[in-house]
Parts: sequence; structure tokens; C-alpha cells
Amino acid sequence: MKRIAILGSTGSIGTSALKVIEANPQKYAVVALAAGRNIPLLLRQISRYSPKYVATLDEDLAKCLRAELGAGSPVQVLSGREGV
Repeated sequence: MKRIAILGSTGSIGTSALKVIEANPQKYAVVALAAGRNIPLLLRQISRYSPKYVATLDEDLAKCLRAELGAGSPVQVLSGREGV
């Protein structure tokens, strides 16, 4: 199984890539997602694909994401250029 990181997961190419992964769950596993500002869609993607890592460039959005996921979430939220 190939472990995949999707940069720009909430954009058109990212969502298309996730559809391919979803159609082939025996071949691919999503381990990381990086997105811009579409936090509602990113939260749905986290729920659906259960990545270990998610990242956004904006620290404030990362804080919001951490709050939405809750303290017990197994998802590690990263931010900034280094996080992405």
C-alpha cells in the first residue's frame, strides 16, 4: 500500500486525487493533507480519510482546526511553511 500526502487537498486537483484514492482503498492510504483556507472541507476530508497529519499555512486557521478536532484527536495539526 502506498502512503500518500495531498498538498492542496481542498482544491480541484486535490479533491480529484482523493477521489482516485477513495476508489482504490487497497492501493492507497492518505497520511497527510495540506490545505489553504477551506477548513470546513478539510474537516470533512479528515473525517473521511483519517490522516495522521494535516497542515495549513495560516497559524490562526491551524488553531481553529485544532479546536474543532479537540484535544484527544490523533491528527497532528501543523502550520506555516515548515508544517506544509
